[in-house]
Amino acid sequence: MTAQAGELLVFKGNIYSMNCEPFSQFVQKNNLKLYFIATNSALWRGYFGEWEITDKKLYLTKISGNGKIRNQEKFRSGRLELRKKMKNGVITPQENGHFLKILKEDCMEDIELSLKSLFHTEDKVFADWFSGRLVCPYGKMIQYIHLGYESVYESELHLEILNGELVEFKTVSNKLGLKLIKRLINFITGPRID
Repeated sequence: MTAQAGELLVFKGNIYSMNCEPFSQFVQKNNLKLYFIATNSALWRGYFGEWEITDKKLYLTKISGNGKIRNQEKFRSGRLELRKKMKNGVITPQENGHFLKILKEDCMEDIELSLKSLFHTEDKVFADWFSGRLVCPYGKMIQYIHLGYESVYESELHLEILNGELVEFKTVSNKLGLKLIKRLINFITGPRID
């Protein structure tokens, strides 16, 4: 996987890139049948979000991208119709499974991701669905790794969030850890002879 572009977070007047995807918890917790369309290899998640922490609360301030979402009402009514047909002997259970697959595909609709299309508002949205750690690397890149969010930066901001509320934050330095790793590699491989 290609190195990924992080979403943005505004915290204490600074803008950070995040190594995490808090919107994914919203999709999971609400059991949304929402599928994102990746526009390039640096954005496999298929969307880009902007976030802020204000008054110790995490807010989603903007989201953009494209995807497909299941029209749940259309799916429910179609599924009920199939059940009736099966109960009345019009279709077999095997045919029901086949038609159910077709129904799932037919109920998918294109969606342009925005606060309006997902939350029915244009105002920022309190991210009370999210609990976990937001990791925001910053400073000079120490080591580039062409995979996900694995590149190492001088420092990281760690923010612990519980139900959308900031519980704790701290800064972590990666400089010392990288020096120790280099020493360990040199110890294992021996001195370099050029």
